[in-house]
Amino acid sequence: MKTEYILMIVVFVLIIIGVTVSESIKKKKGSSGEDQKKILDAARKVLPDCAAYTVAYAQYFTSQSRGNNTTSYYYNYIVAFRPGEMAVIPIKFSGKEIVTQEHFVLNRENVGLVKTKKNWNTFYDKNGVELCTFGVSASNTSEGKYFPLNIQQPDEAEKFQEFLQSFVPVSK
Repeated sequence: MKTEYILMIVVFVLIIIGVTVSESIKKKKGSSGEDQKKILDAARKVLPDCAAYTVAYAQYFTSQSRGNNTTSYYYNYIVAFRPGEMAVIPIKFSGKEIVTQEHFVLNRENVGLVKTKKNWNTFYDKNGVELCTFGVSASNTSEGKYFPLNIQQPDEAEKFQEFLQSFVPVSK
């Protein structure tokens, strides 16, 4: 076998190992709960009765292409839910700090339908107007400045799926 091929294989294997180790480190950081605590602290500042909710980190990503240009949009949220209602708190990041935006509440009176596609849930009002889209994932690892948190939340993700099933009609 030629030396160039052997070198390419070695480089390829090293890249795979590096990516795997990096992802493992991020998941371990997420398991420490440091970023999850930041999410909970931010939720407590917005919701006085935060202890009555299950709190989770949610996110959404989309991109639009026009000609040769592609624009990407990143959305991050804290969602706090309990039977019959959910507070959605849009968040931004200032360095390592979480900055909350004006929150809104989704409940059975203002949500008519939830459509689930891949990892995203889109909430619609009673007239079919889109309210918001996001997903609550069990594993969130830092992906740069737009998704900077390492949060492992398998219990919250499972509870969110249970919440959705009992909240309003869900279309897949």
